[in-house]
Amino acid sequence: MRKFLFFTFILISTVVNSQTVTGIWQGYFNSGYGQFKQQFKFEVQINQLANDALQKGIEGVTYSYRSTVFYGKASMVGIYDSKNKSLTIRETKLVELKISDHTEPCLMTCYLDYHKDGKTEIFEGSFTSVNANNKTDCGAGY
Repeated sequence: MRKFLFFTFILISTVVNSQTVTGIWQGYFNSGYGQFKQQFKFEVQINQLANDALQKGIEGVTYSYRSTVFYGKASMVGIYDSKNKSLTIRETKLVELKISDHTEPCLMTCYLDYHKDGKTEIFEGSFTSVNANNKTDCGAGY
């Protein structure tokens, strides 16, 4: 993945209700800006772990892709705070990767807040990312 100069991140699901985040959340993010802005599809498959606490552990996988140019699958862990309706996702390891020359693989940590727009459930927020190989900064944004 390239360094992210600008990031818009929206995950939308009609599969789950506001009490649990288990399910498949689909959305997108944008990398770059202006004429260099590129949109990538983003999917997060979340398994919320059983727990009576307000903060619940999650695990799953993320998929980022853009046609045949870029594809990435990563395992992830995180925490869902049901009181504040916030979700933190940290990609831990790349499972599959296809990238073009002159790009570096990055792992994202996403800080997301939940809200509902009609019947559509949305997580959106900010992220940071690090190079999967050498842990240098890959960029941050919204």
